[in-house]
Amino acid sequence: MRRARLKYLLLGVLLLAAFVLASGYLCRERLIDRALRPLLERAAAAGISAEVGIGGVGLDDGVIVLRGFRAARKDTYTVVIPRATVGLTLAGLLQGRLGSVHLDSPRVTIEHKGGGAPGGFPLRLSLPLERLTV
Repeated sequence: MRRARLKYLLLGVLLLAAFVLASGYLCRERLIDRALRPLLERAAAAGISAEVGIGGVGLDDGVIVLRGFRAARKDTYTVVIPRATVGLTLAGLLQGRLGSVHLDSPRVTIEHKGGGAPGGFPLRLSLPLERLTV
């Protein structure tokens, strides 16, 4: 009797685990978006000292896809990128490098009000790239 209960309990746990894994696989785009988008927005905002918004984050053939990226600093610049793909490798991440970045139809607007050179546009990014395609 005790063995039968253990068998049914184990079967129930296995079925529950299979259900959770299948649900996670079917909802992976939403899970990736909800997990990565806030992290990427905060990291980008801190890196370029601007307001950053990302419309959506997903995976496509092993690369991260950003949709609707927008960075802006009031009265200084605006960057809008409808779609960007970021290729990552484990070795690159351990070294603090991105594998590749492809930007689709980026639009950069620099507005400078007042005299002197524009001082708010980040001319240097702190994350090295292996390849940038525009």
